[in-house]
Amino acid sequence: MFWLLACQAPTPAPARLESLLGFLFERVPDDDTTELDDGAAKLADWMSERVEETSEGYAIDTLTPDQIASTELDQDNEDLVGVSLGFEHAGTTQDYVEALLVPPTERRDNFTSYTREVTAGSEACFTDGSCDYLATETWSTKELGLGVVETSHMRLQYRRLDTANGPGVIYRAWAAEPPEWTTDLLAIEQSYFLWGFVPDAGGTVRSMQAGWVEATILAADLDYDVVLQLWINGMVSSAEDMEAWAIGG
Repeated sequence: MFWLLACQAPTPAPARLESLLGFLFERVPDDDTTELDDGAAKLADWMSERVEETSEGYAIDTLTPDQIASTELDQDNEDLVGVSLGFEHAGTTQDYVEALLVPPTERRDNFTSYTREVTAGSEACFTDGSCDYLATETWSTKELGLGVVETSHMRLQYRRLDTANGPGVIYRAWAAEPPEWTTDLLAIEQSYFLWGFVPDAGGTVRSMQAGWVEATILAADLDYDVVLQLWINGMVSSAEDMEAWAIGG
């Protein structure tokens, strides 16, 4: 019995984007990256054919309880809503590895403070490729517009990928505790994020962002769709900023 369990075949990654992104989210920290690499290959295939379908936001399955538990948070998924957004890039994977680790206070005007603590690996070895895993914990404040300021405490895990089309990189992040917003319109109860960069067979790097959020609407005239649109707008802004930094240096 123990021999059979030890020799179990890897779980195949789902082909549907809706469930693939949660599969990838759970596996970012895995020591054995067989399943993660399979998922990255399927993500590259999906994006090479259909990335344009996500340009205005693409609804995805909520994270499962097991996928949430992989962060060591004790939360349920009853009210989580997921959305994704894909992009085509002009740079190489290495460009985005380096850009991802630039403190946002250096490349984004709306971050007013940012502190990062490395909890596993090192930024230097992850950047030069001599290690494939990095984990950090961050504390930040940023302006969201209309006078709203967010104070957040996040945990992040980064993984380099080895794909048939060349190197990739993926990271996941989640709120270690509910972020504080200086508004009485809504409150964010849970948030999870994934961003994967993978090349296709021709070498073009595409990326997919995924976000899962649970919000409590405090204003009677505020619709949940507005919350999701704010989430999508943030993804677009992050991608534009990332591209400008990665290509412009």
